[in-house]
Amino acid sequence: MLSALVLDKKVGAIKWNSLKVEDFANYFELHDGIGKKFTRHELQICVRSISQKLKTENIQFTLSWPKAKLIELLFKFVCSPSSLQKKLLGKKKEKKMLSLKKLCIVEIDKFPKHILNIIYAEHIFPGRFTDWQQHSPFAKKTLISGIEQAVTWYSMPEYIPERYMYQFSLLDCHHLFVNARVKCCSTGIDACGIKKEAWIKVAKNSNVNGCGLSIALVEDLVDKQSNGFAQKTFSEDVEKALHSNWDFNEALFCRLIREWYAAEDDPGIDVIERIKRRLRFRDWLLKDINFMQFPPPGLHVKGIPHIMFEGLLTNIERCIQIIPFVKSGTYNSRALGSLEAENFFGAFQDLDPKGSGIIRPDDEPAAIRTACDLIGTRLDPNRNHIFDSPERAKRSYGKRKRGEISDPSMSSRGARPIRQHHRCDESKILPHVRMGLDITENEITT
Repeated sequence: MLSALVLDKKVGAIKWNSLKVEDFANYFELHDGIGKKFTRHELQICVRSISQKLKTENIQFTLSWPKAKLIELLFKFVCSPSSLQKKLLGKKKEKKMLSLKKLCIVEIDKFPKHILNIIYAEHIFPGRFTDWQQHSPFAKKTLISGIEQAVTWYSMPEYIPERYMYQFSLLDCHHLFVNARVKCCSTGIDACGIKKEAWIKVAKNSNVNGCGLSIALVEDLVDKQSNGFAQKTFSEDVEKALHSNWDFNEALFCRLIREWYAAEDDPGIDVIERIKRRLRFRDWLLKDINFMQFPPPGLHVKGIPHIMFEGLLTNIERCIQIIPFVKSGTYNSRALGSLEAENFFGAFQDLDPKGSGIIRPDDEPAAIRTACDLIGTRLDPNRNHIFDSPERAKRSYGKRKRGEISDPSMSSRGARPIRQHHRCDESKILPHVRMGLDITENEITT
């Protein structure tokens, strides 16, 4: 150690050259004396000079230790090597072999949570899927008379144990139809290769292709809930114009959704033809989708919002699944869905003098009674309700609302009166204001 101090360039050579070895050894007799005689750098030089011996005796040390710890190491090494070795080494801990279960847990904990979710879902899914199929009122592959291919169902109706029956709930086809128009003309369905630019191109060239589709129906999306505008957007003329522009994905979707809507709304179509149209659209929706793969689709399925996607599929399947549950073997396709409930409350509009459908509370009993009488008359079993018969198609019906925009020379439909802005509308006045109440955060004063 003394030789190492003499040879080190950073340490003063005069301090250690004149020192004898016996005197140098006396520096280590007292613990406090070492701190007074040596700097931290000098202590590191001493430890470095005996490092090989320390390693041979398995004594742990590092040169980065603080000065107090280096002093303790050198003091014990010189005065009591055995105690130093016993203190630093101690007893070696015996390594225990972990069980296979614990080793697996340690490795599994290293996996990200989303990977663990996928593994767990793939593990439990076969059992859950088998249980779901066993509780279904239909076979795994259902054969329909007149349909060549067996049907594997995407969904099944909800069973109500209190009523001992199945409930065939579905979204109304009219709402789904107009929503499809908004989706195609606003963002398109990129995952299916359906671009909104295809309809824009057809609308801009409507004078040439003769489809009659206005640019206002596509770019401005005038009256998003208009059924007539949706039928114009997916009409046969528009489909032909899409074909001529080589927009085959858009033309195919146009035909499939138009035929599906006709199967739900038009009279005089054979029941087998209705089912075929529904299944063709259903096959397009389910194409290239693997519901047994995880993680499952999120907010969108094939680029379609999942509520709209499931609404279309459940509408198609419920209208087919309900047939064996109907005693007569047939039903009015317009009698399903949420539209009938809307029609019931829509009858209030005819009873309201203002035509807004908002009636006073004391008028509700009479309004409900009158609406029930009207609905009962429409659903009279003695009247002709053979919706699927060819004779029904020969009957004359009122014209639908036109799916066209008025010419600039014509009066605009839906225009409000010139004094609409200044007209009194008490429904816009809050109730507490009409009563003369001043409602603040902490108090109510009159």
